[in-house]
Amino acid sequence: MANEESVLIIGLGNYGRKFTKNRHNVGFIALDFLAEHFNIDWKINSSYAVAKFENIYFLKPLTGMNLSGIPVINFLKKNRSTFSIDKIITVSDDLETKPMIAKLKSRISPKGHNGLRSLDSHLSNFFKIDINKLNYTQYRIGIGHPQKHQLEIDGNIPVHSFVLGNLSLEEIEFIKESVLRDLIDNS
Repeated sequence: MANEESVLIIGLGNYGRKFTKNRHNVGFIALDFLAEHFNIDWKINSSYAVAKFENIYFLKPLTGMNLSGIPVINFLKKNRSTFSIDKIITVSDDLETKPMIAKLKSRISPKGHNGLRSLDSHLSNFFKIDINKLNYTQYRIGIGHPQKHQLEIDGNIPVHSFVLGNLSLEEIEFIKESVLRDLIDNS
């Protein structure tokens, strides 16, 4: 990737120690691992953390999942000519996909994911593109749905409690292996 256009990889999650291993923090877990892998440090801004390796920028919004779009736009405003919409990749959890399955695909509907919904709204306005025509890439990592996938948990757990529950060590290792394989090695 060294001689190509800059790429922005946005990891969605919630900032703070108590969220570190939560299912909803898949994006932060993935980006923290990549920063460690490349031996790069995070620079903290008031609303986001950013790290850079060659032409790849890693960005973690620090405002909370549901407001993820705001810090992304703050970053893009400071780096207006550096990124095009088709060089943006988001990394997030996916309730609709069974655990430990990762999917790299063109943008699809947020399907109730408030972080992606916020991002879509703000990217649409920033790039002046109809929200239905946004063409960034999504890397969705399955966490399963407590009522749809036969998970070894109480199926009656509310979704908001489920996504704030912790991942298993096996799931965290899967995130690290898959993000390196799918986002870096195959680029």
